[in-house]
Amino acid sequence: MRKYFSSFFLIIIILVFVYIYQFGTLDLAHIKTRSKDENKIKEKIDSKEECKPLKSFVFLKKHKCASSSFQSIFKRYSQENGIGALVPFYGSYGGGYPARFQPQFFKAPIIFTNRSIRCHHRFNADVEPALFPGAKFFTSIREPFEAFKSNFNYHYGRFYIDKNLERRDKSCSVACWGEPFKSIVGKLNVTVSDYLNKVEEEGLPPDDTPFLFRVKNFQGFELGLDSNNFDLKYIYDEILRLDDIFDLIMVQEYFYESLVLLATELCTSFRTLYAATDRMVSSSRLKEKNTNVEYTKQQMSTFRKDNIQDYAIYEFFNKTLWEKIDKYGHERMTNDVEKIKKIYKECDKNRSLCEIKKIKGEIGEPEFQPGTKEELLKVMAENGGTCSSGVFKSIQEEQETHCSYMDEEIY
Repeated sequence: MRKYFSSFFLIIIILVFVYIYQFGTLDLAHIKTRSKDENKIKEKIDSKEECKPLKSFVFLKKHKCASSSFQSIFKRYSQENGIGALVPFYGSYGGGYPARFQPQFFKAPIIFTNRSIRCHHRFNADVEPALFPGAKFFTSIREPFEAFKSNFNYHYGRFYIDKNLERRDKSCSVACWGEPFKSIVGKLNVTVSDYLNKVEEEGLPPDDTPFLFRVKNFQGFELGLDSNNFDLKYIYDEILRLDDIFDLIMVQEYFYESLVLLATELCTSFRTLYAATDRMVSSSRLKEKNTNVEYTKQQMSTFRKDNIQDYAIYEFFNKTLWEKIDKYGHERMTNDVEKIKKIYKECDKNRSLCEIKKIKGEIGEPEFQPGTKEELLKVMAENGGTCSSGVFKSIQEEQETHCSYMDEEIY
């Protein structure tokens, strides 16, 4: 049965991508996803047994997919239920990002029992489920081109003069701000439209260009896929693998519907799922330039051919989300979405209405020894995560990085 289903799906997806190249649209609505998700959500909805809060979970925080809002929600949930979290060495990057998750690259104590991850990291399907047995897995996705524009603005567009970029580089950061966009177009203050024209004319730089993953299958990359692999069977198999592991993949375009389903998964109240809406808004001069722009068919084709994985992932998991909504019931979903929106409005005006009671969880015994600075930088560089600015520049020049974990021994 699996062999037949696999062959059927592969044929369909090949036809779909042929259609993309010819007509510039993608529609996977006719593809049947696995019945396991339908059964799981129906069981949760129909069950009369009292659910229990989680003891452990993994939230894969991906860039520019409402991830800060979801992270805030998972932090509140953790505090309310006494679930500790692994803490990255620096900022919000954990696990050796952009390498696939490696457990030694967190601050001590590294404990996985009754713990959570809710930071930026690159998913490792071979490692994380084994480290978190019984945990639930969550992440979010976004329409690929909208995600790209937001990513473009966040990592490059807002630094429209060199002084802004230099100021950010002096902070404790290994984000390599501006890259790879600045290297591709050769300067700052370039719009998305101009960037696409440049790529259309010259193509993308070599695959080993640092941080190139930000412009090629970025969502697939952070979900652990090889972003340079465009083989359709590979993409299909990886999507099904993710479908087996993740309990809920939320969709930014359906934020409130995703929250309703998340409440069921977490066995919690809608009020716990509050995140201040001022975190959902960002603005800059470059964002304004890239808003309401009509992109040509050729520009969109240029973008799509470099982001096949992301389109396949988005269409597949957007469909699974709506299958879960179908099982939840559309009238019930509409009513519950309105309830959550009402809570958000109330708590935006008076945040004390959404205060939670924090519970201190057990600390437990360390399960991993933290890696060294040298090991961390080596694995980051091997996975395209290095540059000649920021922390990397300070290390190369043997200067202080202004990062406590970098200027001292990690353990």
